Amino acid sequence: MTVKPFLPAPPHCSARGRKTLEVPLHVVGRGQNRKVRNVDYNITYDKERMPDALVKLWGDRMVFARLKQETHDHHTRLENTVDILNRTRTVTDYQRVLETFYGFYKPIEDVLGAVEGIGTVSFHERRKVTLLANDLRSFGLSDLDIDHLLVCADLPPLTTLAEAFGCLYVLEGATLGGQIISRQLRKLPPPPLPDTFFMSYGPDVGSQWRALQAVVEQLAHDEPAHNAIIASAQATFTSFDQWFQQQHPRKDS
Repeated sequence: MTVKPFLPAPPHCSARGRKTLEVPLHVVGRGQNRKVRNVDYNITYDKERMPDALVKLWGDRMVFARLKQETHDHHTRLENTVDILNRTRTVTDYQRVLETFYGFYKPIEDVLGAVEGIGTVSFHERRKVTLLANDLRSFGLSDLDIDHLLVCADLPPLTTLAEAFGCLYVLEGATLGGQIISRQLRKLPPPPLPDTFFMSYGPDVGSQWRALQAVVEQLAHDEPAHNAIIASAQATFTSFDQWFQQQHPRKDS
């Protein structure tokens, strides 16, 4: 089987300045003529030795590939901290989880909403606090109860659009895993647990994610912007991790 990238691999590959990219591939089998989309194609390259034209050609594709790679450990730590499927054993446990999510999403979405240019990603359509509030009302909480929930004060810096993009990478990326969590919640014995937050966009979750990616790739062209986006994503993962641990301290600690 022969594998060919849609775009030419950058020349001057070397072990130094190693980066990892993901691009679509053509996959052609003997006697077949078919395409496989969204397959990872990993290469290493020395960007400093690449012609400017190829740097520009590949530049817009770098940021999400770098985000996935350079936030991997942060993402894994947060998943292990939240451990959502082990926190749904009782209705009370699950309610506490949603209250903790609300305590992070409420202040961070308020800050994101004030970032200049955030409308480019239709942020008003991406807010999740309303979904969390609806789920919490299912447990009998009033609007006053919800307004008095503890909220996180130690948020990552979010003053530039690049920083906002990094934060949204975390918040919007969570909608992808949320679909899996929602399906698992629906397999639990009665009573059914509210899951509008984890369902988020429902069948549109993929298109919403791709729309965000397209805007970020269009507006974030250079390496300083990429670095700011990645640093913000890492800081968002860390902030949420620390907030969750504060609200759910380990029993052995």
